[in-house]
Amino acid sequence: MLSLFHTRIIAAFIEEGKAFATGDTYLTFIRIFFVLIGIKAITDGVLKGAGDVGVFTLANLVNLGIRVFVSFLWLLTGRWSRRRIIRHGQKEET
Repeated sequence: MLSLFHTRIIAAFIEEGKAFATGDTYLTFIRIFFVLIGIKAITDGVLKGAGDVGVFTLANLVNLGIRVFVSFLWLLTGRWSRRRIIRHGQKEET
């Protein structure tokens, strides 16, 4: 759905312009992660339904560990600091 209607979703909230282009790029990028989150939720449900709570817990702990590790790497490499939405001294667009 996001692949087909991402421009219409953004257009429901804002007009054309730089913010529209930024939102379009964001939704195009994030749709991949929505698919992965959906697959994870299905897998979690299957594991819990099968009564295999140990594997479910282990999988979620590994998932959390990966996310914390990647966040820590981004913090060390400065990746977040280079991607600020509004830099110091710039005015926000209205």
